[in-house]
Amino acid sequence: YYASRGLGDVYKRQVFGLCAQSPILVLEAENADSIHSPARVKSGDGFSNGKYVGGNDRGSYLFFHNVTMEKAGTYEFKTYFNCNGVRRFTVKVNNYPEVECTVNGTAKWDTPPAETAKVLIYLAAGTNTIKITPYPTTSGGPNLDKFEILETSESPLPVPVSYTHLRAHE
Repeated sequence: YYASRGLGDVYKRQVFGLCAQSPILVLEAENADSIHSPARVKSGDGFSNGKYVGGNDRGSYLFFHNVTMEKAGTYEFKTYFNCNGVRRFTVKVNNYPEVECTVNGTAKWDTPPAETAKVLIYLAAGTNTIKITPYPTTSGGPNLDKFEILETSESPLPVPVSYTHLRAHE
């Protein structure tokens, strides 16, 4: 079942039995807690909830402040996107090092996403933050529709050490 949290922008799914591809959380891009310009919410038929975030150019980012997980571990972070050509973005969880994702979209801009990209991220038990940013050396990232957090059978990532923790011990 789905239980709504907050204004309905984040859904938590409790999975019973073996459903490897059922998302634990769904984060709609247009419902990010912060959408920094030049990125902006756009409407379009065929997108999840009829909206997506476009204009993901240099200087923009999406920020989710309260992503709550029951247990710490390695998770698959699946991005629904569209673009034409190669685009890059990073996913930063908490104060851990960011993970880069490169996509090579084959769709037209502003058409419903038919493509997905996956990276592995480490999430702590309790409340996490997730920031999605176009890679700084490129002209921009893809249009973003939604993100799913799924359990994975991939080898677990090592528990990351936050940059803040490292600086505190210098």
